[in-house]
Amino acid sequence: MYIHALSLTNVRGFTALEFPLQRPDGSYAGWNVFAGVNGSGKTTLLRAVAWGLLGDIRGSHLQSYRDLLRKRADSAEIVLELEGISPSSVEEIERVAISIQSLNRDGDDKVISTSARVGGQSHRVWRLLARSAFCAGYGPFRRLSASTPEAATLMAAPGPAPRFATLFREDATLADSTEWLKSLKFKALEGDKNAEALLGQVTDLLNDDFLQQGFRVVKVSSEGVQLSGPGGVELSLHDMSDGYRSALALLIDLLRHMSNTYGALGLVTRRGERLVVPHPGVVLIDEVDAHLHPSWQRRIGFWLKERFPAVQFLVTSHSPLVVQATDPGGLYRLPDPDGGFDALRVPEAERARIVRQTASEILTSDAFGLEHTRSDEAVSEQAEYASLRARDRQRAPMSEAQRARLEELAALYFGADP
Repeated sequence: MYIHALSLTNVRGFTALEFPLQRPDGSYAGWNVFAGVNGSGKTTLLRAVAWGLLGDIRGSHLQSYRDLLRKRADSAEIVLELEGISPSSVEEIERVAISIQSLNRDGDDKVISTSARVGGQSHRVWRLLARSAFCAGYGPFRRLSASTPEAATLMAAPGPAPRFATLFREDATLADSTEWLKSLKFKALEGDKNAEALLGQVTDLLNDDFLQQGFRVVKVSSEGVQLSGPGGVELSLHDMSDGYRSALALLIDLLRHMSNTYGALGLVTRRGERLVVPHPGVVLIDEVDAHLHPSWQRRIGFWLKERFPAVQFLVTSHSPLVVQATDPGGLYRLPDPDGGFDALRVPEAERARIVRQTASEILTSDAFGLEHTRSDEAVSEQAEYASLRARDRQRAPMSEAQRARLEELAALYFGADP
């Protein structure tokens, strides 16, 4: 299952927003990045997509109806056009729409109409999605510490809603991911060959060039996941940095949910020299670069789309290095809150040029829109240098202080005399 296109109307900060997600070659899987300044609606966009995939009943467990409505709007609509689902009565789902209207009856906002259009007919399509399609969503706080009791109850609920809990709640964690590995280890010790094989597959994938600085997962025990690093040092995952914990928690949790959907048999397969997870799906990740060193930010998109070649990743990021992994048609710019920049799918010729640029060049491109990447102090000093240098070339009178300042700035920025 993939998202062909999405449309939001009066959803929080968006009056109207439409994005096509099909690639120029007609495919869907790959790396899609939504860029924008703080407050441009990146998190709202992913949450709205999650709502569309979950439906009104399951989605309401994660966020109230009124939180989706734009202020002073009477109704809001999320429209997802899906591909790749085949109910018994219809060959292909064409559109899933959730319409939310505010009646203000008794001071409450209520959903008064919800519809899923399938081949021109109304269907309760979310049961079908939950049963036969994979989707998941992750927020920026991908922690392993224990959840609050309320969040833990939510994450233990049946159905797909727990897969999106961290996208909506900061108190939801991914602690169940390591508990899953521990349960596989216990089952393997009891003689369960399927659990032993799955644990081996997952461990091999985690060690397939995902971690940094030579760290590897060496064992899973009752104490959790153990890693070894340079010099033979061995650490628990809980003792690692935020970057290691959040990245491994996300990957393990993704594998856990995919094994529940598709089964353990063949979850990880080998294609040539590469281990891959061949199953399709939609995965949302908010601030995918959070806690990651720039070298990891540059690689994580390439790694995920290579190891999950059938997954459609929709991610948000402030990092130009994450943008470099985007596939054709996969770079989007959200509107500035002040209306100074309209939402757009970055034209392919521009995207192809952007992903080949340096980080500084990407930051000043249309994807991020920075005027410059230097500090304000540096910009001011360079303007001062240009002015003094112009006076010197024109042989205009200069004081000793001005001459000394010119030499100081020339040495500071160019390592040479003016």
